[in-house]
Amino acid sequence: LTEYMEGWKNRFIPILDDPDPLRALENHLDEVIKQTTGTEACNGCYLLNAGSELSPSDDAVRELVQKAFRAHENCYEVLLQKAKEQGELPPDADPRGIASTLVGMVV
Repeated sequence: LTEYMEGWKNRFIPILDDPDPLRALENHLDEVIKQTTGTEACNGCYLLNAGSELSPSDDAVRELVQKAFRAHENCYEVLLQKAKEQGELPPDADPRGIASTLVGMVV
């Protein structure tokens, strides 16, 4: 589970370095759609499956899954905050709230 999370963490590093945060987020979400739909879809999310099956009875798994979802949300929030600072989102946009919603939609 830790290795799986590290793999996902490494996928976020280039996204966070992209000078166009909204484009980076859009490209990431497009990739998520490709991975979860159509003929090339994978069979679920290992993290989500492990969390739903094991976290009720395993505190360590529950903590890892929560940590992963927080990191995912934080990545989205960073991108959205950068976009807001660049004037690509309205001044009253809530990057944290939007990030939370996106993570809920992705999983």
